Amino acid sequence: MQRRSREEIAAAVLESARQGARKTQLMYSSMTSYHQLAKYLAVFVSEGLIEYRPKEKKYFTTGKGVQFLEVHEMGGGKSPREIL
Repeated sequence: MQRRSREEIAAAVLESARQGARKTQLMYSSMTSYHQLAKYLAVFVSEGLIEYRPKEKKYFTTGKGVQFLEVHEMGGGKSPREIL
């Protein structure tokens, strides 16, 4: 497997969380380890790209996260911090 950039991993996690997903689902769909995912989620939650809903026990992509995905899909190649 080819190495992925941070932006590609970020986009995979955010895309997986669009409809809501638990940590395990996010790990498998974004092909990350638990430790990688934990680091990304901590940043995404603090920056407002993903929100955690305790009642559902799921993570959801926020409006800012969708904005990042749209820029990424258009070939923007920007990091989440550059978009914020």
